Amino acid sequence: MSEANKPPIHPVASFLPGPPIDRTRVEGWQRWERTRDLFVPAPVLSMEQYLQLTPRRRRIHDLHRLATHSSLPVQSTPMSDAVGWLVKARIEDGAYSHKAGIRTGVMVNGGGAQGKTETVCAALAAFAEAWLEVNEYMNPEAMAGTRDLLAPVAYVRCPVKATPVSTCQRILDFYGEDYKNMRQEDLIRTVNAAISAHATKALVIDDITRSNCIAKATRTSWIFFWK
Repeated sequence: MSEANKPPIHPVASFLPGPPIDRTRVEGWQRWERTRDLFVPAPVLSMEQYLQLTPRRRRIHDLHRLATHSSLPVQSTPMSDAVGWLVKARIEDGAYSHKAGIRTGVMVNGGGAQGKTETVCAALAAFAEAWLEVNEYMNPEAMAGTRDLLAPVAYVRCPVKATPVSTCQRILDFYGEDYKNMRQEDLIRTVNAAISAHATKALVIDDITRSNCIAKATRTSWIFFWK
């Protein structure tokens, strides 16, 4: 058998996904940021190479192909490129601004299964990586002697039949903050404090059309919306 026709050897089951990633929690979001581009697709084999595999290796290759098909990235289109650029540019424009005024947000809408969530999340992850590098992976606003909390991006899914209270609770869930027995006013103050303490520059609320009172629920200048 020639070297060119030998099937490539890969670590067995290297394509296993591991524990599910929950991007609505700060640890899950940051883990997704670190690992989102690490998946290696199944190699392309000729029929000759495929038939040379043992039945066990063939089955593993089939599963790797299945994982590849299930993990296909959102395809880039002129529209997604424009949306990604706009979101990232708007975030950077506010994050690096020295003005005291309110930053403008973005709402992305459209039909289902068009890649809105992944397009926006990819832009946010790119911003977060650059922001962390510029700030040497430290919170530039942290007080000396306190714990260095840092989450440039917060991702929240708007709850069904959202209210100001439930929306604030979802935001605090992202940071892992306790909100037991808090009134609406207390929740709003705690949300603002959590955003400030973590140096969050972009608060993203998915499925925002579930709520028409989000502006009342979160008095922060960093809100990026999409449907």
